[in-house]
Amino acid sequence: MKQNHITKASCLLTAMTVGLAGMASADSKPADVSKPVQVFLIMGQSNTLEFGKVSDELKTAYPFLAADGAWSTRKDVRNVSVMVGRKGIYRNEWLTVEKKGKIGIEIGIGHELGNAVDAPVMILKSSIGNRSLGWDLLPPGTPRYSHGGKEQPAYGETYPSKRDMSKIVAYEEGKTLGWYAGKQYDDDVANAKKILADLGKYYPGATKYEVAGIIWWQGDKDMRNAAHAAEYEKNLGRLLAALRKDFKAPNAKFVCASLGQTDESDKDSGHGKILHAMKNFAASSDDIGFVYSKPLLDKPSSSSGHYDFEFEFEVETHEQTDPPLISVCNQEFALSNGICSVKFICTESDGFSIVWKNKTGSDTVCDSDGNIVADKNFKLLRVWVDGI
Repeated sequence: MKQNHITKASCLLTAMTVGLAGMASADSKPADVSKPVQVFLIMGQSNTLEFGKVSDELKTAYPFLAADGAWSTRKDVRNVSVMVGRKGIYRNEWLTVEKKGKIGIEIGIGHELGNAVDAPVMILKSSIGNRSLGWDLLPPGTPRYSHGGKEQPAYGETYPSKRDMSKIVAYEEGKTLGWYAGKQYDDDVANAKKILADLGKYYPGATKYEVAGIIWWQGDKDMRNAAHAAEYEKNLGRLLAALRKDFKAPNAKFVCASLGQTDESDKDSGHGKILHAMKNFAASSDDIGFVYSKPLLDKPSSSSGHYDFEFEFEVETHEQTDPPLISVCNQEFALSNGICSVKFICTESDGFSIVWKNKTGSDTVCDSDGNIVADKNFKLLRVWVDGI
Protein backbone atom coordinates (compact mmCIF):
# COMPACT_ATOMS: atom_id res chain seq x y z
CA MET A 1 0.00 0.00 0.00
CA LYS A 2 1.25 3.44 -0.89
CA GLN A 3 2.09 5.50 2.20
CA ASN A 4 2.13 9.25 2.63
CA HIS A 5 5.80 10.22 2.61
CA ILE A 6 5.14 13.52 4.39
CA THR A 7 3.78 11.66 7.41
CA LYS A 8 6.62 9.13 7.32
CA ALA A 9 9.12 11.96 7.37
CA SER A 10 7.39 13.62 10.29
CA CYS A 11 7.58 10.48 12.43
CA LEU A 12 11.29 10.10 11.82
CA LEU A 13 11.89 13.78 12.42
CA THR A 14 10.29 13.38 15.80
CA ALA A 15 12.29 10.30 16.62
CA MET A 16 15.46 12.26 15.96
CA THR A 17 14.24 15.17 18.05
CA VAL A 18 13.44 13.27 21.22
CA GLY A 19 15.68 10.23 20.78
CA LEU A 20 12.97 7.62 20.34
CA ALA A 21 11.06 5.68 17.74
CA GLY A 22 7.69 4.01 17.92
CA MET A 23 4.11 4.30 16.81
CA ALA A 24 1.70 6.65 18.50
CA SER A 25 -1.75 5.69 19.76
CA ALA A 26 -5.13 7.07 18.74
CA ASP A 27 -7.35 9.31 20.90
CA SER A 28 -5.66 10.59 24.05
CA LYS A 29 -6.67 12.02 27.41
CA PRO A 30 -6.16 15.68 28.30
CA ALA A 31 -2.75 16.56 29.69
CA ASP A 32 -2.01 17.94 33.13
CA VAL A 33 -1.98 21.69 32.45
CA SER A 34 -0.34 22.42 35.79
CA LYS A 35 2.86 21.34 34.04
CA PRO A 36 4.61 23.70 31.59
CA VAL A 37 3.54 23.18 27.97
CA GLN A 38 6.38 21.64 25.99
CA VAL A 39 6.59 23.71 22.81
CA PHE A 40 8.17 22.33 19.66
CA LEU A 41 8.75 24.90 16.91
CA ILE A 42 8.54 23.98 13.24
CA MET A 43 10.38 26.46 11.03
CA GLY A 44 11.85 26.63 7.53
CA GLN A 45 10.15 27.17 4.20
CA SER A 46 7.29 25.66 2.23
CA ASN A 47 8.17 21.98 2.76
CA THR A 48 7.05 22.50 6.37
CA LEU A 49 3.55 23.48 5.22
CA GLU A 50 0.48 21.35 4.50
CA PHE A 51 1.08 19.34 1.32
CA GLY A 52 0.35 15.76 2.37
CA LYS A 53 -2.90 14.71 0.68
CA VAL A 54 -5.47 13.22 3.02
CA SER A 55 -7.26 10.01 2.06
CA ASP A 56 -8.82 7.09 3.92
CA GLU A 57 -5.72 5.14 2.90
CA LEU A 58 -3.88 6.87 5.73
CA LYS A 59 -6.18 5.34 8.33
CA THR A 60 -4.90 1.88 7.36
CA ALA A 61 -1.29 2.89 6.74
CA TYR A 62 -1.09 4.80 10.03
CA PRO A 63 -3.57 3.37 12.55
CA PHE A 64 -2.60 5.97 15.17
CA LEU A 65 -4.32 8.61 13.02
CA ALA A 66 -7.73 6.99 13.38
CA ALA A 67 -9.94 5.15 15.86
CA ASP A 68 -12.88 2.94 14.79
CA GLY A 69 -12.71 4.32 11.27
CA ALA A 70 -12.82 7.97 12.33
CA TRP A 71 -9.93 10.40 12.54
CA SER A 72 -8.54 10.54 16.06
CA THR A 73 -8.05 13.74 18.06
CA ARG A 74 -5.25 14.26 20.56
CA LYS A 75 -6.50 16.12 23.60
CA ASP A 76 -2.95 16.52 24.92
CA VAL A 77 -1.39 18.09 21.80
CA ARG A 78 -2.23 21.50 20.35
CA ASN A 79 -1.63 22.20 16.68
CA VAL A 80 -0.95 25.91 16.12
CA SER A 81 0.24 27.38 12.81
CA VAL A 82 0.92 30.97 11.84
CA MET A 83 2.13 32.55 8.62
CA VAL A 84 3.15 36.12 8.07
CA GLY A 85 0.88 37.95 5.65
CA ARG A 86 -2.54 36.97 4.42
CA LYS A 87 -2.94 33.72 6.35
CA GLY A 88 -2.08 34.86 9.84
CA ILE A 89 -2.98 32.23 12.45
CA TYR A 90 -4.58 29.43 10.45
CA ARG A 91 -4.47 26.54 12.93
CA ASN A 92 -5.42 26.62 16.61
CA GLU A 93 -6.88 23.25 17.51
CA TRP A 94 -6.33 19.86 19.08
CA LEU A 95 -4.21 17.69 16.80
CA THR A 96 -6.35 15.85 14.24
CA VAL A 97 -6.70 15.12 10.53
CA GLU A 98 -10.46 15.68 10.76
CA LYS A 99 -11.88 18.06 8.10
CA LYS A 100 -8.52 18.53 6.40
CA GLY A 101 -7.77 18.04 2.72
CA LYS A 102 -4.04 18.22 3.33
CA ILE A 103 -1.72 17.83 6.29
CA GLY A 104 1.87 18.71 7.08
CA ILE A 105 4.66 17.23 9.13
CA GLU A 106 3.04 18.50 12.33
CA ILE A 107 0.58 15.58 12.36
CA GLY A 108 3.09 12.76 12.71
CA ILE A 109 5.36 14.87 14.88
CA GLY A 110 2.52 15.77 17.22
CA HIS A 111 1.42 12.18 17.69
CA GLU A 112 4.91 10.95 18.46
CA LEU A 113 5.63 13.77 20.88
CA GLY A 114 2.28 13.34 22.57
CA ASN A 115 3.31 9.76 23.38
CA ALA A 116 6.86 10.62 24.38
CA VAL A 117 6.29 13.63 26.63
CA ASP A 118 4.50 13.43 29.97
CA ALA A 119 3.25 17.01 29.78
CA PRO A 120 1.06 19.20 27.55
CA VAL A 121 2.55 19.51 24.04
CA MET A 122 2.21 22.31 21.50
CA ILE A 123 3.39 22.02 17.91
CA LEU A 124 3.92 25.63 16.87
CA LYS A 125 4.65 26.19 13.20
CA SER A 126 5.81 29.62 12.04
CA SER A 127 6.98 29.53 8.43
CA ILE A 128 6.24 30.50 4.84
CA GLY A 129 7.48 29.36 1.44
CA ASN A 130 10.27 30.58 -0.82
CA ARG A 131 12.68 31.76 1.87
CA SER A 132 16.43 31.26 2.20
CA LEU A 133 18.51 30.92 5.35
CA GLY A 134 21.24 32.98 3.68
CA TRP A 135 19.01 36.02 3.17
CA ASP A 136 15.37 36.00 4.34
CA LEU A 137 15.94 33.91 7.47
CA LEU A 138 19.45 35.13 8.18
CA PRO A 139 19.90 34.97 11.98
CA PRO A 140 20.67 38.03 14.10
CA GLY A 141 24.38 38.58 14.59
CA THR A 142 25.39 37.22 11.18
CA PRO A 143 28.25 39.37 9.85
CA ARG A 144 29.06 40.30 6.29
CA TYR A 145 31.12 37.76 4.40
CA SER A 146 32.55 37.38 0.91
CA HIS A 147 31.93 34.64 -1.62
CA GLY A 148 33.49 34.57 -5.06
CA GLY A 149 34.77 38.09 -4.55
CA LYS A 150 31.31 39.48 -3.80
CA GLU A 151 30.33 40.79 -0.38
CA GLN A 152 27.11 39.41 1.13
CA PRO A 153 24.82 41.41 3.46
CA ALA A 154 24.96 41.02 7.23
CA TYR A 155 21.79 40.62 9.28
CA GLY A 156 19.74 43.81 9.02
CA GLU A 157 21.44 45.01 5.83
CA THR A 158 19.98 45.36 2.37
CA TYR A 159 20.44 47.07 -1.01
CA PRO A 160 19.35 50.52 -2.21
CA SER A 161 16.69 49.03 -4.51
CA LYS A 162 15.96 46.13 -6.84
CA ARG A 163 17.61 48.11 -9.63
CA ASP A 164 20.63 49.04 -7.58
CA MET A 165 22.20 46.05 -5.88
CA SER A 166 25.73 47.24 -6.44
CA LYS A 167 26.31 48.06 -2.78
CA ILE A 168 25.16 46.96 0.66
CA VAL A 169 23.48 49.51 2.92
CA ALA A 170 21.72 49.61 6.27
CA TYR A 171 17.99 49.04 5.99
CA GLU A 172 15.86 52.19 6.23
CA GLU A 173 12.13 51.90 5.82
CA GLY A 174 10.97 53.82 2.76
CA LYS A 175 14.52 54.68 1.71
CA THR A 176 15.93 51.31 0.66
CA LEU A 177 14.77 47.98 -0.71
CA GLY A 178 11.72 47.03 1.33
CA TRP A 179 13.32 43.83 2.62
CA TYR A 180 16.47 43.10 4.57
CA ALA A 181 18.64 40.15 5.47
CA GLY A 182 16.87 38.38 8.31
CA LYS A 183 13.44 39.98 7.95
CA GLN A 184 11.68 36.63 7.67
CA TYR A 185 13.52 35.41 10.76
CA ASP A 186 12.26 38.46 12.63
CA ASP A 187 8.69 37.98 11.37
CA ASP A 188 8.51 34.25 12.10
CA VAL A 189 9.98 34.62 15.59
CA ALA A 190 7.72 37.58 16.39
CA ASN A 191 4.63 35.62 15.30
CA ALA A 192 5.59 32.64 17.45
CA LYS A 193 6.25 34.89 20.45
CA LYS A 194 2.82 36.52 20.10
CA ILE A 195 1.17 33.13 20.35
CA LEU A 196 3.22 32.12 23.38
CA ALA A 197 2.51 35.46 25.06
CA ASP A 198 -1.20 34.56 25.02
CA LEU A 199 -0.68 30.91 25.92
CA GLY A 200 -4.13 30.21 27.37
CA LYS A 201 -5.78 31.15 24.09
CA TYR A 202 -3.78 28.51 22.23
CA TYR A 203 -3.51 25.87 24.94
CA PRO A 204 -6.65 26.18 27.09
CA GLY A 205 -5.91 26.18 30.79
CA ALA A 206 -2.13 26.42 30.42
CA THR A 207 -0.15 29.16 32.14
CA LYS A 208 3.48 28.11 31.61
CA TYR A 209 5.59 26.85 28.72
CA GLU A 210 9.12 26.08 27.64
CA VAL A 211 10.49 25.65 24.14
CA ALA A 212 11.82 22.10 24.19
CA GLY A 213 12.71 21.54 20.55
CA ILE A 214 13.10 23.07 17.09
CA ILE A 215 12.41 21.24 13.82
CA TRP A 216 13.97 22.74 10.69
CA TRP A 217 13.13 21.63 7.12
CA GLN A 218 14.50 24.07 4.59
CA GLY A 219 17.22 24.62 1.98
CA ASP A 220 15.50 24.64 -1.41
CA LYS A 221 16.13 28.33 -2.00
CA ASP A 222 19.66 28.31 -0.57
CA MET A 223 20.70 25.49 -2.90
CA ARG A 224 20.15 27.85 -5.85
CA ASN A 225 22.59 30.44 -4.52
CA ALA A 226 26.25 29.42 -4.34
CA ALA A 227 27.06 31.88 -1.55
CA HIS A 228 24.14 30.74 0.58
CA ALA A 229 24.89 27.06 0.05
CA ALA A 230 28.56 27.56 0.95
CA GLU A 231 27.64 29.36 4.20
CA TYR A 232 24.79 27.07 5.17
CA GLU A 233 26.52 25.13 7.95
CA LYS A 234 27.71 28.30 9.67
CA ASN A 235 24.26 29.84 9.32
CA LEU A 236 22.66 26.79 10.94
CA GLY A 237 24.87 27.35 13.96
CA ARG A 238 23.90 31.01 14.12
CA LEU A 239 20.25 30.09 13.65
CA LEU A 240 20.18 27.67 16.58
CA ALA A 241 22.04 30.11 18.84
CA ALA A 242 19.64 32.92 17.93
CA LEU A 243 16.50 30.81 18.42
CA ARG A 244 17.68 29.50 21.79
CA LYS A 245 18.35 33.08 22.86
CA ASP A 246 15.08 34.50 21.50
CA PHE A 247 12.95 31.84 23.18
CA LYS A 248 15.06 31.64 26.36
CA ALA A 249 15.61 27.95 25.66
CA PRO A 250 19.34 27.18 25.98
CA ASN A 251 18.71 23.43 26.07
CA ALA A 252 16.23 23.19 23.19
CA LYS A 253 16.98 20.26 20.93
CA PHE A 254 17.29 20.82 17.18
CA VAL A 255 16.66 18.53 14.24
CA CYS A 256 17.03 19.30 10.53
CA ALA A 257 16.09 17.23 7.49
CA SER A 258 17.65 17.08 4.04
CA LEU A 259 15.76 17.89 0.85
CA GLY A 260 14.00 14.80 -0.44
CA GLN A 261 15.72 14.60 -3.81
CA THR A 262 19.28 14.68 -2.48
CA ASP A 263 21.41 11.55 -2.36
CA GLU A 264 24.01 11.28 0.39
CA SER A 265 26.68 10.64 -2.25
CA ASP A 266 26.09 14.11 -3.74
CA LYS A 267 28.64 16.57 -2.40
CA ASP A 268 28.85 18.89 -5.39
CA SER A 269 25.38 20.20 -6.27
CA GLY A 270 23.73 23.00 -4.35
CA HIS A 271 21.34 20.65 -2.56
CA GLY A 272 24.19 18.20 -1.93
CA LYS A 273 26.07 20.95 -0.12
CA ILE A 274 22.95 21.68 1.95
CA LEU A 275 22.66 18.02 2.98
CA HIS A 276 26.28 17.75 4.07
CA ALA A 277 26.11 21.08 5.89
CA MET A 278 23.21 19.65 7.90
CA LYS A 279 25.03 16.37 8.57
CA ASN A 280 28.18 18.14 9.70
CA PHE A 281 26.19 20.47 11.94
CA ALA A 282 24.32 17.57 13.54
CA ALA A 283 27.62 15.79 14.24
CA SER A 284 28.79 18.76 16.31
CA SER A 285 26.49 18.08 19.27
CA ASP A 286 24.46 15.28 20.85
CA ASP A 287 21.37 17.48 21.06
CA ILE A 288 21.29 18.16 17.30
CA GLY A 289 19.76 15.60 14.94
CA PHE A 290 19.73 15.06 11.18
CA VAL A 291 17.21 13.16 9.03
CA TYR A 292 18.20 11.82 5.63
CA SER A 293 14.82 12.14 3.92
CA LYS A 294 15.38 10.66 0.44
CA PRO A 295 14.65 7.05 1.51
CA LEU A 296 11.28 8.25 2.85
CA LEU A 297 9.94 9.18 -0.60
CA ASP A 298 7.69 6.59 -2.21
CA LYS A 299 8.57 7.79 -5.72
CA PRO A 300 11.05 10.19 -7.34
CA SER A 301 10.24 13.80 -6.52
CA SER A 302 11.86 16.92 -5.10
CA SER A 303 11.54 19.81 -2.70
CA SER A 304 10.80 22.10 -5.65
CA GLY A 305 7.61 20.16 -6.32
CA HIS A 306 6.84 19.57 -2.64
CA TYR A 307 7.02 15.84 -3.31
CA ASP A 308 4.22 15.71 -5.87
CA PHE A 309 1.26 17.97 -5.14
CA GLU A 310 -1.13 20.25 -6.99
CA PHE A 311 -0.27 23.68 -8.38
CA GLU A 312 -2.64 26.41 -9.41
CA PHE A 313 -1.77 29.12 -11.90
CA GLU A 314 -3.36 31.92 -13.83
CA VAL A 315 -2.22 33.68 -16.99
CA GLU A 316 -3.45 36.57 -19.07
CA THR A 317 -3.20 36.87 -22.84
CA HIS A 318 -2.33 40.24 -24.35
CA GLU A 319 -3.17 39.41 -27.97
CA GLN A 320 -6.05 37.43 -29.40
CA THR A 321 -5.06 33.89 -30.32
CA ASP A 322 -7.10 31.06 -31.73
CA PRO A 323 -7.24 29.96 -28.93
CA PRO A 324 -4.06 30.06 -26.91
CA LEU A 325 -3.14 26.77 -25.28
CA ILE A 326 -1.29 25.98 -22.09
CA SER A 327 0.77 22.83 -22.11
CA VAL A 328 1.53 21.63 -18.59
CA CYS A 329 3.38 18.37 -18.05
CA ASN A 330 2.34 17.30 -21.54
CA GLN A 331 -1.33 18.14 -20.94
CA GLU A 332 -2.91 20.95 -22.97
CA PHE A 333 -5.59 23.35 -21.72
CA ALA A 334 -7.42 25.97 -23.79
CA LEU A 335 -7.67 29.47 -22.35
CA SER A 336 -11.16 30.91 -21.96
CA ASN A 337 -11.63 34.64 -22.44
CA GLY A 338 -7.93 35.16 -21.98
CA ILE A 339 -7.91 33.74 -18.46
CA CYS A 340 -7.10 30.24 -17.36
CA SER A 341 -7.09 28.79 -13.85
CA VAL A 342 -6.54 25.06 -13.67
CA LYS A 343 -4.97 22.52 -11.36
CA PHE A 344 -2.41 19.97 -12.43
CA ILE A 345 0.07 17.54 -10.96
CA CYS A 346 3.76 17.49 -11.92
CA THR A 347 6.47 15.09 -10.92
CA GLU A 348 10.21 15.64 -11.26
CA SER A 349 10.32 13.44 -14.35
CA ASP A 350 7.96 15.86 -16.08
CA GLY A 351 10.51 18.63 -15.56
CA PHE A 352 7.93 21.01 -14.02
CA SER A 353 7.72 22.73 -17.40
CA ILE A 354 4.88 25.10 -18.20
CA VAL A 355 4.57 26.07 -21.87
CA TRP A 356 2.19 28.66 -23.32
CA LYS A 357 1.60 28.30 -27.07
CA ASN A 358 0.02 30.83 -29.40
CA LYS A 359 -1.36 30.18 -32.88
CA THR A 360 2.01 30.83 -34.52
CA GLY A 361 3.65 28.22 -32.36
CA SER A 362 5.91 30.43 -30.26
CA ASP A 363 6.38 29.37 -26.67
CA THR A 364 6.73 30.83 -23.22
CA VAL A 365 8.52 28.48 -20.85
CA CYS A 366 8.75 28.37 -17.06
CA ASP A 367 11.58 25.98 -16.23
CA SER A 368 12.18 23.84 -13.14
CA ASP A 369 13.91 26.73 -11.35
CA GLY A 370 10.95 29.05 -11.92
CA ASN A 371 12.73 31.07 -14.63
CA ILE A 372 10.39 32.42 -17.29
CA VAL A 373 11.43 32.95 -20.90
CA ALA A 374 8.99 35.71 -21.80
CA ASP A 375 6.73 35.74 -24.85
CA LYS A 376 5.11 39.04 -25.85
CA ASN A 377 1.67 37.45 -26.15
CA PHE A 378 1.37 36.26 -22.59
CA LYS A 379 1.85 37.58 -19.10
CA LEU A 380 2.22 35.41 -16.04
CA LEU A 381 -0.19 36.72 -13.41
CA ARG A 382 0.55 34.25 -10.67
CA VAL A 383 1.77 30.77 -9.94
CA TRP A 384 1.14 29.53 -6.45
CA VAL A 385 1.00 26.35 -4.47
CA ASP A 386 -2.43 25.14 -3.48
CA GLY A 387 -2.71 25.54 0.27
CA ILE A 388 -0.13 28.30 0.83
